[in-house]
Amino acid sequence: MAKKRQQYKPRAFESKGKRKKKSGKEVADTFAMVFLTMLESPAYKDLTTRQQALYIWIKAQLCGADRHPRIDYPEQTYPEYEEIRKDTSFYFSWANALETGLYTKSMQKNFSCDMQALKNHGLIDIVMNGKAHRKRTVYKYSSEWQKWNI
Repeated sequence: MAKKRQQYKPRAFESKGKRKKKSGKEVADTFAMVFLTMLESPAYKDLTTRQQALYIWIKAQLCGADRHPRIDYPEQTYPEYEEIRKDTSFYFSWANALETGLYTKSMQKNFSCDMQALKNHGLIDIVMNGKAHRKRTVYKYSSEWQKWNI
């Protein structure tokens, strides 16, 4: 008989427990796990403070996003998009960036540059460019940051 996996219960200083969505509905809180090896890596340290914060917001997409590419590109309809259906793929649009509070409406170019910096430092990669397909850009988490040197 398999043991039931115990769910992590955040401590009072870590979470309010629930969060409100834009619709007003309360949902369970999510978290973004970042390991010390990443925080201490040359790739992560070379990022600006805003780029580091952007990555944390992107990492929160792993469990907390309302929509995942794997839902929007089911295997029956899009058999050629196998890479998009992996658990490491995600969306993060300009609208998402505005919601974080890291950017204002006049900073769209800064957002694009920061996303490019995350890509150049090996933290994320582009799976499908949305501009070319008139859809949302699909990204994936990358481990290339481990090989990155200044």
